[in-house]
Amino acid sequence: MLNNRILCVDDEPNVLNGLRRQLRKNFDVSTAVSGMEALELMAHQGPFPVVISDYNMPTMDGVEFLAQVKQRFPDTVSIMLTGRSELDIAVAALHQGNIFRFLNKPADPELLQQSILDAMEHYRLVNAERELTAELQSANSKLAELNQNLETKVTERTATLRRLYRFVSKLNSLDSQQQVAVLTVNTAASMLNCAEVSLWSHEPDIQQLRMQASTSTGLAKQLNIPVENSALGHIFSRNEIFITDLSSPDLESTTWDKDIVNDLPALYVPLATQSKASGILVISASAKGGYDHEDISIAHALAHSTAIALSNHQHREERDETQDAVIMALAKLSESKDLETGGHLLRLKAYCRLLCEALQLFPGYRSIITPGFIKDIERSSPLHDIGKVGIPDHILKKPGKHTPEEFELMKTHATIGGDTLKSVLDQCKYQGFIKTGMEIAYGHHERWDGSGYPIGLKGLEIPLSARILALADVFDALTSKRAYKPAFSFEQTRRIIIDGRGSHFDPDLVDAFLFKEQEFIETALQLAEISE
Repeated sequence: MLNNRILCVDDEPNVLNGLRRQLRKNFDVSTAVSGMEALELMAHQGPFPVVISDYNMPTMDGVEFLAQVKQRFPDTVSIMLTGRSELDIAVAALHQGNIFRFLNKPADPELLQQSILDAMEHYRLVNAERELTAELQSANSKLAELNQNLETKVTERTATLRRLYRFVSKLNSLDSQQQVAVLTVNTAASMLNCAEVSLWSHEPDIQQLRMQASTSTGLAKQLNIPVENSALGHIFSRNEIFITDLSSPDLESTTWDKDIVNDLPALYVPLATQSKASGILVISASAKGGYDHEDISIAHALAHSTAIALSNHQHREERDETQDAVIMALAKLSESKDLETGGHLLRLKAYCRLLCEALQLFPGYRSIITPGFIKDIERSSPLHDIGKVGIPDHILKKPGKHTPEEFELMKTHATIGGDTLKSVLDQCKYQGFIKTGMEIAYGHHERWDGSGYPIGLKGLEIPLSARILALADVFDALTSKRAYKPAFSFEQTRRIIIDGRGSHFDPDLVDAFLFKEQEFIETALQLAEISE
C-alpha cells in the first residue's frame, strides 16, 4: 500500500495548523515544532516519505535538521520552506541537506501540493529501485548458486563418466570371467560407496545362482543359491532393477538372502544385455543409507557393461574350447604317426608357460611376454610337428638312424607344417595363436648359431615363440622314454641344455630354464604317466 505520510516541521504552531488543514485531504500529516522533536518522531513512528521543514528555527535550523534527516533516514525526501530568499541559504540547504525542493513562505498551495506529489514519486522510485536492485542481487546470487551447483554436477558427472570409461577399458583387457566379476564388485563398491557388493551368475542347467565375486569376506566362495524359494532368485527372475529391505510380502527371504545382505536396503541390478538376464549384481551397506537416481544409473551402467563383457568372454571361451579341440585333434593326428605319446603335447604346453613366466622377470621381455602371448604359445604349441603328417611312415617311424637322404626328407616337416598354418592364417588373419603356431612350426628346429633348419635363421632372427618351444621340446625329448632310447636323467638333460647355450639355444632361454628347473622336473614327473 502507498505510504502518503508527511512530516511538517516549524517552530510556529499556527503555520503547522495551516499546513495540516491544507494538506490533510490528500496526505497523512504529522507535525513537530523543532528539529529534535521531528527526529524523535521519525525514529519512533517512521518512515515518512516526505519531510517539510522551515528554515528559521531555534536551536537547530532547517539546514542542520535536514542534514540530520539525510544522514539518519536517507530515503526520506526533504522540502524546505522559508520566508528568506537569500541565495546562500538556498545553496547551503541544497548541498548540506540534499533538499529536493526549496519553496518560499508562504508557498502557493498548488505548488506545494505538486511538490509533495513529486517528492512522493521520487520516494517511490528510489525505493522501487532499491527493491529491484535487491531482487536483482538475489536473483544473481541464486543464479550464481545454480551455476555453481551446475558446475559441481557437471564436474561430478564428468568424473563419473571417466571412471565408467576406465572401467569399460579395463573390462576389455581382462582374460577371464572371474577377473570381470572381481573388477565389477570392486568398482561398484568404490563408485557407490557401498561396503557389500556381490555378483552372481545364472546357471540354467541347475537353476541356481552362483556367486562369482564379493567384497564381503563373510560370504563363502562358490556359494550357490537356488533360483526358486529365495528372494535373490525371485528378484533375478523379475529381470528389473529392484530396491528392497526384503520385507515385501512377495519376497520369501531365506537364510541365504540374509547372509548376502546384512545392511538394508539393498539394490539389485540384473546383468542383462538385451532382454535376458545372465546374472545379478547385489549392492548393499550404502554409506548414505539409500540409493538415488544417480546411484541407480551408475549401477545400471556397470551391470550392463559387465553383462556384455561376460557374454563376450563366454563366447570367446566357447570358441577357444572348440578351436583347442580342433588343434589337439590335428596335433594328435601328427603324433599318431610318430612314436611319441599324447602326454608330450601337455608337457610342452606346461614347459612353454614356465619359460614365459621366467622371461617376464627379465629386463626387455616384460612388454613382450603378455598374457596374450602366453595364451597363444600354450594353444599353438601342440601344432609344432603338424608337418609330420606329410612324412612317410617308414621314415617317420624308423627305429634306427636315418640316412642322409631320409633326414633331408624328415626335415621338410617344419616347412610342411609352417606352410599349412600359413595357409590357415591367410584366411584367419586375426587369430594370434595361428600366427604363433606358424612361427613355431617353421622355426622350432632353428638354432641360435644359425646351424638349424629349414632356413638357417640365426639369433634374434628366430621368432621368440620358436626359441621357447625349441628348448621345451628338447627337454621333453631328452627326459622321455622312446622306443629307440631310454629317458635321460634330469642332470644329464641339464648339462646338455647348458652345453647348448649360445649354440643351440637362446642364452636367455637357458637362464630362464635354470630359473624354473625345479618346476620343470616337477611337471615332468606329474605328467610322465599321461598317454593316449
